[in-house]
Amino acid sequence: MKLARFFYQNHRHQALSGLSFVCLALVFATNLFAQREIAVVREFQIDGFLQSLVGDEMTVIAADGKQYKLRIQASPGQPIGLSGGDLALDELADINVKGTISSGVLREGMVIAIQCDLQKDGKVSTVESAELLALGAVPEGITIQGEAVPGKSVKARIVGQIKSLNKKRIVLSVPRHEFASRQTVTFAPSVITELQYQTSSLRTLRTGDVVDRLSAAELSTGDSVVRQIQITMVDPREDLNLSIDEQLGLKYREESDEAPDSPQQWESPERHYRLTADISDRQAKMLMDKLEAMYGLLTLYYGRRPNLPIEIFVVDDPGKWDLSEWDPRVIRKVRAGEGVTVYRRLGGNQQAVVFSANQPDVVQHEAVHGFCYLAFQGTGPLWYAEGMAEMGQYWQADDVAVTASPAVIGYLRSRKPESLNSIINATRIEGELWKAYAWRWVLCHLLANNPNYSKAFRRLGPALMKKTSQASFENTYRKQANELIFEYKQFMTHLEAGLRADLIAWQWDEKAKPVGSKTIQQVIQSARGWQSTGAIVEKGVVYETRCQGDWKHSPLSPAVDANGEPGGNGRLIGVIFHEFQLSEEFELGVEPDFTANADGILYVRCQERLSQIADNEGQVNFAIRKKP
Repeated sequence: MKLARFFYQNHRHQALSGLSFVCLALVFATNLFAQREIAVVREFQIDGFLQSLVGDEMTVIAADGKQYKLRIQASPGQPIGLSGGDLALDELADINVKGTISSGVLREGMVIAIQCDLQKDGKVSTVESAELLALGAVPEGITIQGEAVPGKSVKARIVGQIKSLNKKRIVLSVPRHEFASRQTVTFAPSVITELQYQTSSLRTLRTGDVVDRLSAAELSTGDSVVRQIQITMVDPREDLNLSIDEQLGLKYREESDEAPDSPQQWESPERHYRLTADISDRQAKMLMDKLEAMYGLLTLYYGRRPNLPIEIFVVDDPGKWDLSEWDPRVIRKVRAGEGVTVYRRLGGNQQAVVFSANQPDVVQHEAVHGFCYLAFQGTGPLWYAEGMAEMGQYWQADDVAVTASPAVIGYLRSRKPESLNSIINATRIEGELWKAYAWRWVLCHLLANNPNYSKAFRRLGPALMKKTSQASFENTYRKQANELIFEYKQFMTHLEAGLRADLIAWQWDEKAKPVGSKTIQQVIQSARGWQSTGAIVEKGVVYETRCQGDWKHSPLSPAVDANGEPGGNGRLIGVIFHEFQLSEEFELGVEPDFTANADGILYVRCQERLSQIADNEGQVNFAIRKKP
């Protein structure tokens, strides 16, 4: 039985090499391209409930109470983190998620199926059941169920695309039918409150959802990978968390998806970009929307914009292009699935021209280079230029959380953190550039979003791009070097999708004093990371603490006191900070006595993965004094 195939990823997820295996033998390539065999130790099945899902790591509590940590490959070409390295399975996990969703998630362009009573004029009187189908599903039309009686409604199943919707009615577009002469059916939104939903996406899952069946393989590395999983969502979902691509797919659903025979030209409505590409109208407009959104964010961040449009060439099929006058280096980049930005001077003006393979993330990366060059006459040193270009493709309005690809996060988590010095001073290397980009991105993301460093970083960037004298990373952060190194290491320790640098920023300005017989009090927020209690404790000394109030570790979780839930989420935990080192974490709760395990400042927080604290609610009042 052929189970899977593992292969390493080259720049931008292009396969470097693939080594297949037969039966239960697995082979993969390490970073040094040495081969190592991985065996499947056993296959097993469990059921239970979902405890957490962060990146590609899923934690399931089985029916017998045992905890299982598993890796799950949900998207093609995105490596998962295993003990032996980052690998991409050729065989994706078979994922089936089912449950109900609120009708409030419906949008134009979505396809739904309803079981209903249908009248001759295309009006629906009652709806017995409704189901939201996968995005991109084809409207099948009307199926009459039973004999039609003149003057009365008939039982029917209708599969149609939402043409329009408002508070008064929903209009479905359907193929022509005798019961829908105008190729539409209509009904009041009030006849549908919830819809059945089934998907292969993991984005709708939450803690507590029921794992009906999970099949997995345990590897000789000690890792377990999911092969098949069926999950039932416990509560109705109010939001589908549609990806940017899914939202744009709905927006441009009417556009042609047929690729042209030769390169075509487009100009963005705002005229910030001129695009030449051999991609479809739909792809081009979706790409333009992404680029314009990124342009707006860059303009807001830098307070400056280019005075010329950015030229972009996107190549999907090189055979459709006349490449005879292109620079051979550009051609090699594009054929390799990569991109490059060429800078030109035209008299007193400058020009930035992007050449890229048909991969939106590559185009966005290069477009950041073009923006910076035209706005500041330069892109800055390598670490800044590439780090900010990587940030550009991930930036979203009003969202400062980590949104890097699983491949990038998996790679960074599997490595010992590079020193800040090595990131800043690394020269350009050939080979797997995306790995070098990953380290530059993580540093720029931290500096841009942590309030302890973000103001200085925003001033530093333009100075670096304009080559201002004395502008350097070292000069900017010399006085904060120890703090920055500490926070960088903390950030890397907890790096996951959803982690917010602003919520885990260290409170360096908080004053603290030794704890005596007089009580020290502090308000602790559930939606922040480690927070100073203002109390300096001594190793071996016993202290009394009290904690009043309730908080929630997610909008749907019940309010709990500082003892938290039985599984530990929501419990008050502590750590002691001394000379940029942290003690072992320990549990506190509502009314514990504890013996300090180190000298230093006591920090506390609500127990939960730091990547998941953004939606927490509530606060507690914490008090501490030396035990009499």
